[in-house]
Amino acid sequence: AGFSGNAELQLSADDGFNASPVATLAVTVSDAPLLGLEFDARRLLGEVGGTRTIQVYGDFADQQDVLLPFDYVDVTTLHPDIATISAQGLLTALSDGHSVLLASRGAVTAATVIGVGKPDVNDYHQHTSWLYGIDAYPDTVTILPDGGSRQIVVSLGETGRITITEAADGTLYFSGNTYVVTVGANGLIEAVGEGRTHVTVINGYGEEVIAVQAQPPVSTDGEAALDTQGGIVTNADGVMVAIGAGGLDAPATVKVTTVLEDDLSLALPSNQETGETTFNYLGAFDLEVEGGNLTGPIQIAVPVNGGYTPGETVYFFQKTNQPVGPNGERMDVWTIMDSGTVGEDGMARTASPPFPGLSNRGSVLIARSAQPLGIVRIDMGHVFGVMAAMVGTLGICATGGLAGAVVGV
Repeated sequence: AGFSGNAELQLSADDGFNASPVATLAVTVSDAPLLGLEFDARRLLGEVGGTRTIQVYGDFADQQDVLLPFDYVDVTTLHPDIATISAQGLLTALSDGHSVLLASRGAVTAATVIGVGKPDVNDYHQHTSWLYGIDAYPDTVTILPDGGSRQIVVSLGETGRITITEAADGTLYFSGNTYVVTVGANGLIEAVGEGRTHVTVINGYGEEVIAVQAQPPVSTDGEAALDTQGGIVTNADGVMVAIGAGGLDAPATVKVTTVLEDDLSLALPSNQETGETTFNYLGAFDLEVEGGNLTGPIQIAVPVNGGYTPGETVYFFQKTNQPVGPNGERMDVWTIMDSGTVGEDGMARTASPPFPGLSNRGSVLIARSAQPLGIVRIDMGHVFGVMAAMVGTLGICATGGLAGAVVGV
């Protein structure tokens, strides 16, 4: 016990009458740490009385996808009245309902949902999670290892309009490696060290797995070459762009350049009738991505310009060209893509849902509203069949998507 390094095993077969020559087998005993666990199958749905054999695989620092014996990991179910798992890995469904299958060793955990039977159609929450699953945002995230955090937003149903993020909604969160990140009962991911792992989100019969990496900036001068694993790029002014694993479809050079208010290529949003400014400048930057394309929303943190109130809501705009001018003419407009809050440290951070998030290169403006705002969702399918709508009183544009556009009014 406790040995690592090179060793030899000497083997000989003996039937009591004759013995074979001794064979020497060289082996290497590794002390590489366990980094992650995974099951051979996920979202285990079945009927009462059903059984299946479960296998657990481990990722070590020196080797991945290692089949593990059940005496190496602790495997259990959260509700043994619904399903049990034997010491040999046999999962047995006992009664209708949902539970969680867990495998753990030290700080490392794997989790997946167990569903037995079909929930009552009159139980909208459970039936919807069984039929459509759940959606957890973001799909992938990169945060700083020293104090980095990211809030998960979980929704239910095809449209994603029912939010079920809180523990009170029945949502459970599991960190794949608590030496890398922890996750709170209400879905706040917080970094505790460097590395890559995942967070599993479970509600009812649905689950999502979020890829998480905690790492220092690849560059602090505003420009870096990133591969498809993503990374964090900051510039000398403290503007930070974080791209999660899989957030680029190919290696790319990412450049972040601060833009002062006087240098904006498009005037601040204003009321089209009165000319009054509707959003005040807090910061801006140009994002260049060369060699690859963004595949999804990125995370942004920007130091606000001037005074601020911790917790206040801010908005993130991107300059886009939309057919929202007279007679459908195309024009450059500030399109609202995300919202966020200002932290105690004076950094404005994106929060995304219900907004779509920033997922394109271009000019980005961070601003606070010059007037009180509520949030109203526009169903783009009912706005003249177009994919963009102009909010003239605010001088901003909202773009459509599967769940419709969201604007402040």
